[in-house]
Amino acid sequence: MSKSENIKVVVRCRPISKKEVDKGFKPIVKIDNTNNMVALTHGDDDPDPKSFTFNSAYAWDCTQQDIYDDAGRPIVQAVLDGYNGTILAYGQTGTGKTYTMEGVVDNEEHKGVILHAFDHIFAHIAKVKDREFLVRASFLQIYMEDVFDLLGDPKKKLHVRSLENDICVVGLSSHIVKTPQEITELLMRGKDNRAVAATAMNAQSSRSHSVFTVVIEQSGEECGTKMGKLHLVDLAGSERLSKTEATGQQAKEGAKINQSLLSLGNVISALVAGAKHIAYRDSKLTQLLQDSLGGNAKTVMIATLGPASYNYDETLSTLLYATRARQIKNAPRVNEDPKDALLGQLRQKIAELKKQLEMQNAAAAASGLVVPTTDNGFLKEIEEKHKRQMEELMQSKNINEEEKAKAKAALDAEYQRERSIQAESKDLEEKIKQMEQSVLVGGVNLLDKEKQQMEEIRANESKIREKQKEQELLEEKKKEQEEAILVAEKKYGSLKEELQEKSKKIEKLKPLIRRLQDNIDDLQTQFENEKADQIENIKRMNKELGLLELITNSFIPPEDLKKIQDYSTYDVENKKWMIPSIDKAGRHQKVEEVIEEKVFIAGTNGPTALFSRTRLDNYVPSRSEAEKAKLRRKHAVQHALNEFALISDLS
Repeated sequence: MSKSENIKVVVRCRPISKKEVDKGFKPIVKIDNTNNMVALTHGDDDPDPKSFTFNSAYAWDCTQQDIYDDAGRPIVQAVLDGYNGTILAYGQTGTGKTYTMEGVVDNEEHKGVILHAFDHIFAHIAKVKDREFLVRASFLQIYMEDVFDLLGDPKKKLHVRSLENDICVVGLSSHIVKTPQEITELLMRGKDNRAVAATAMNAQSSRSHSVFTVVIEQSGEECGTKMGKLHLVDLAGSERLSKTEATGQQAKEGAKINQSLLSLGNVISALVAGAKHIAYRDSKLTQLLQDSLGGNAKTVMIATLGPASYNYDETLSTLLYATRARQIKNAPRVNEDPKDALLGQLRQKIAELKKQLEMQNAAAAASGLVVPTTDNGFLKEIEEKHKRQMEELMQSKNINEEEKAKAKAALDAEYQRERSIQAESKDLEEKIKQMEQSVLVGGVNLLDKEKQQMEEIRANESKIREKQKEQELLEEKKKEQEEAILVAEKKYGSLKEELQEKSKKIEKLKPLIRRLQDNIDDLQTQFENEKADQIENIKRMNKELGLLELITNSFIPPEDLKKIQDYSTYDVENKKWMIPSIDKAGRHQKVEEVIEEKVFIAGTNGPTALFSRTRLDNYVPSRSEAEKAKLRRKHAVQHALNEFALISDLS
């Protein structure tokens, strides 16, 4: 049975900005790195600051390397050992989540968790011998509660499905990578497709949640087959419309972001409370993070804080959020002999192609043709052979012109056949080469020497720190147990002595009781703030609904509208209404399309497809300009009636 462990929470506070200082805002966050405590004050003269304790706490002067070594390295190492792992950044907009996760690509000092993870992965592969590795990556964003592939068609909506107790995104492209450079290029490519916008709080505000996933498969005689999944999650920031000054589309984006973060908060609260039903399906984000929250993954949350007094409520909300998350228990386990491992499929495909190549060469030899080789002089040999045969034919005096023409045609056909066989053989050899190169052999250095050495030093330092922390925890538990035994065994000389002793204990507990009462008040305040945000969202949605109702009631006759409503059903999984046979009405048509889900090998000219499945897709057929003009001339009411004529037929 898997051993349960709590989610690790690391807090990071960014420095106060010049803009905040110029506006007269004061720092309200104090970090005690030694005791991993965060104090939230109302100012320097606050006599009773709110205190929170986490696994680690970092002030503004920490480095990107500090954060990775503490928060990222243990998770990535666990993934390399076959576990699932998640590193997610949470916090108010403008507090440095994307900087923490991505950082600056071409700057060693400022590169973030994701880039450090890439170096860590390939450094590990380089030092482990007698194993084969397959590394593949995918990158998605959740924008306005829809999922998009940042490495495929960034405008095509994808569906989240639960298959065999595993959450998957249907149609999400997966890319095999062989070097840190290749996987970094994927990150940059996807980043260019991600939705961002300027707000009053952040010049480059992420308008979507992003998940960069790295799947690492490994196989060896001693370790068997293992597969670890690493989810690197950059959440969009929680925001108040009054502060971001967002309007129009940005306001809608902010509402969707807050809604999904509220769903995430509800899931965290339900897990902490031990609820029987956890509402993972309330949002796409919680669906995708199901294994990371209360599942079988090792998870760390990096909570980012803004230090300015202007953001007191938001900072408090983040600290309360992180405190609750720390209480979640996961049950991580090693993924041994996984059913969906690609490494075995790839090896099987390589063996099939090699067998096909051997059969092709054997058939060529049996036909008396030149057997194809990888030698560059092979084509020259074919040409010389053809030229020699043609010369002999032309010099022959024993056959007439007609027979010569037939013989010449036969020689030309043989020549073309040999060239065709050579081309096919070359294609097969190239495919085999690409596939074999995508399988990484452990023990082969994939980083430059300096980086490799630095990664090994940091890995050793990380192991030492982990052992020190384990030792400190053991000593702390031992001390608590000894104190508990002394209290249980202590005997009092009189009732007065017992009363005095227990009164002292009560006095010691009073500050704790006050803090707990403050936490209850803070949670109530947070609840009221979230309630106010939801009321604003409801007002906005009611306004939009009113407009849609006005349009519907103005252009669709009541009897037809009633029929449409009666026939409509709600799709719980996709969270949308469905009208039966809508594919036969108006512009909607449905065709069957074979979609080949492809695994791409980075650095090659094209994809290598390993499997495919068929599904139905909606499409809107294109119209000629004349047809479009004709449609525009139609009266709006008549157009609406035509759109829903099918409903009348059904009645």
